[in-house]
Amino acid sequence: MNSVKDKANIWLAVGLVLLTLLIFSLSWYSYTYNKTFDQLTLFTPSGEWTENNLAFVETGLKVKSDAPLEEKLEKLAQTLSEVYDGLPIVFLGVENSFGDQIAVFDLREKHELAQKTTANREQNISDESELISWQYLLESNSYEVNQVANSITKSLLQSNYEADWIDGVRILYEGERMPFYSAYSLYSTVYRTQIKDLSILNIGDPLGTLKLSSKAFDEERNAIYYTLEGEFTAYVNLVNGSDFDKVWIKFLESSIMKYNLELKYSWEDPADVYIENFSSYFSIDNKDAFLMRLKMEKPEAYERYLKGERVMMKLKLNNVKSVCYYQSEYYNSLDFIDFID
Repeated sequence: MNSVKDKANIWLAVGLVLLTLLIFSLSWYSYTYNKTFDQLTLFTPSGEWTENNLAFVETGLKVKSDAPLEEKLEKLAQTLSEVYDGLPIVFLGVENSFGDQIAVFDLREKHELAQKTTANREQNISDESELISWQYLLESNSYEVNQVANSITKSLLQSNYEADWIDGVRILYEGERMPFYSAYSLYSTVYRTQIKDLSILNIGDPLGTLKLSSKAFDEERNAIYYTLEGEFTAYVNLVNGSDFDKVWIKFLESSIMKYNLELKYSWEDPADVYIENFSSYFSIDNKDAFLMRLKMEKPEAYERYLKGERVMMKLKLNNVKSVCYYQSEYYNSLDFIDFID
């Protein structure tokens, strides 16, 4: 009788040892599995607003920690494409632009859907079956377009991902810069940004290749002035606007766009803040010298500029000057130095 009980105890002990080993093995496997994978986040539109911000549904996406950056970006694009019913998001590669790593993606149509969208709009026909095309998504009302655009850029930028990643994303449509005015936020390259509080920046503090050279607050006019000194390069859109006394440029791609300046108009009210993200238009202070050189060195671009056509070029620039009036207008200018071929 005792031998039977002893055998039972032995088998029970063996079972407990095996169970312990199994639990340990599973725990170790889970630990090593999680250690070899990183978590990315997809941001998809929720259709709702939260505290005056567009709300998103966040979904995790596991990628191998040691996978090449390009492989992670490719998987991210493919998974994001599935969110939009398989509309292609083609990863074209990573380019070095002015020292920054810029990932390039192309939004491509399923062409039968795009053609149907165009035909239906020309005839003012509403057809639920053609709702999923990039053209439709990026030419809808501004609220929906903003949700789609922010969903794409937030998902691809992965601002909270701490491993090696890109500095910005350039979103194309069928191989070209975004043609839809409603999707203006995708016209320029979108960067991972750093917010700098102007009120605590000291004279001489750097912003990339630039440094803060002056700042002032005019209480009577409720205006903030600052200047950034130093040379920088940019890919810009040259704009011939209605103000013929000025030549305007808009940044399409530049390291200066990695920085946001927080301008505070009131210590008492935290809401009295303006964020300068360098996405507005800048006038060229030495415009006469710029236009003369443009006419002499790039006559075709000069003629297109005079006709009001889109002119894009790379420039070397200097000295950003800005004045921002509270809840009113702002004015930015800079100096032209040279063309970059």
